[in-house]
Amino acid sequence: METKSPFEGVERLYTQNGFNDLAKAHVMVVGIGGVGSWAAEALARSGVGKLTLVDLDDICVTNINRQIHATSMSVGKMKVQQMKHRIVEINPNVTVEAIEDFFSQSSMEDILSIDCDYIIDAIDSVKSKCLLIAECNKRSIPLVVTGGAGGKINPSLIQESDLNRSYNCRLLAQVRKRLKVEHGFSRNKKRKYKIPCIFSPEDQILPEKTCSTDKGPTNINCENGFGSSVFITGTFGFMAAARVINDLAMGAKNDD
Repeated sequence: METKSPFEGVERLYTQNGFNDLAKAHVMVVGIGGVGSWAAEALARSGVGKLTLVDLDDICVTNINRQIHATSMSVGKMKVQQMKHRIVEINPNVTVEAIEDFFSQSSMEDILSIDCDYIIDAIDSVKSKCLLIAECNKRSIPLVVTGGAGGKINPSLIQESDLNRSYNCRLLAQVRKRLKVEHGFSRNKKRKYKIPCIFSPEDQILPEKTCSTDKGPTNINCENGFGSSVFITGTFGFMAAARVINDLAMGAKNDD
């Protein structure tokens, strides 16, 4: 009896050669939360042969509404370990490395010394996000950046653009400012960075409880934060994964 491949659909879509490229590829996802967990899921279900997952967080009950590895049974467990377990169940032939660490100045060299074909940035911290972007740019490592997904409800507005062409995304605006000041990126708004990003220009919905400071409601209390929905974080993750998979399987480059 003929044994069917779980990735026949991927092979028919990208051709055998394209699928072979995916099977040989190594992709790193930095940040395995509301966006990164879905990106990792999509990569695994597309037959990417090797994945490296980077995160130091454990799963919290409040992650259940938007993170694929978060269930009532996984609360308290490490995100990268739960995601690794899930991926291996999807594809027993995949190689998964789970790194229990945050991307930072101290961990940067160890993490980026790993030879990979593409990196997905799903980091929340502006400082760490900028460090990853700057280092990938310096080392010519293909990267796709994800913007802020909190406080948004319309997945049809999520889109891909060059990092220097995104708009109405507070997170990416802060990222660009820091990249210019601390990492020497161009201040010319018309110049492309040639780094793809996934973002939504939708105005964020502020939570009812905000910080009571003289700066007004734009400062969100860290105990509340922006609200979030799985159909937004998931779409961000899937679009980031789509960019990576299409580039790897179809030979495209970061040339936005």
